[in-house]
Amino acid sequence: MTVFKVSAIILAAGYSGRMEKFKPLLPMGGMSILERSIRLFQTAGIGDIRVVTGHRADELLPLLGQLEIQTIFNKHYEEGMFSSVKAGLETLNPGHCEAFFILPADLPMVSPDTVIALLNAYYADRGGDILHPSFQGKRGHPPLISICHAGNISAWKRGGGLRAFLSQHEDRAMDVPVPDEYILADLDTPGDYDKMLCEIRE
Repeated sequence: MTVFKVSAIILAAGYSGRMEKFKPLLPMGGMSILERSIRLFQTAGIGDIRVVTGHRADELLPLLGQLEIQTIFNKHYEEGMFSSVKAGLETLNPGHCEAFFILPADLPMVSPDTVIALLNAYYADRGGDILHPSFQGKRGHPPLISICHAGNISAWKRGGGLRAFLSQHEDRAMDVPVPDEYILADLDTPGDYDKMLCEIRE
């Protein structure tokens, strides 16, 4: 089933500095890290998936073209991840999108079931329009955010990025517990990458 009016924005514009290699194209389980991130949303039924590129963007275009994924080039990618969030949000049309996921591309092992759990909670209207997946009481990625916040996120000037914005809107937030430790497992270093490869092989 395809979920309409919910978009997924995948952030793949960064330098991958601590990894020492270009993270989006590192292999993992028969595909690249970026492709895994895309596939998790496709498997969960999200039809509108957008990838924000920046550093070494040209190297990602063949994959994104093959998968027919909308690509957004963030010309301000040197300013950090929040600039990519804003670049992605600028492309959303509130008339066609009612909520959106934000996922850094270096969390490739998040389960599609986690995305489905967030969607179910959102449509059940349990009182929150910012939904965080949580594992053992710790919030992870990706949040699901109502489009009503997009303009204010784009206008946020007070520092701290998306995390700081969301922290100022706890009254609108809800945690959705999921049995998915990988919502916390971002790949920052070669050690993180090697550890996850071992877990996949097991």
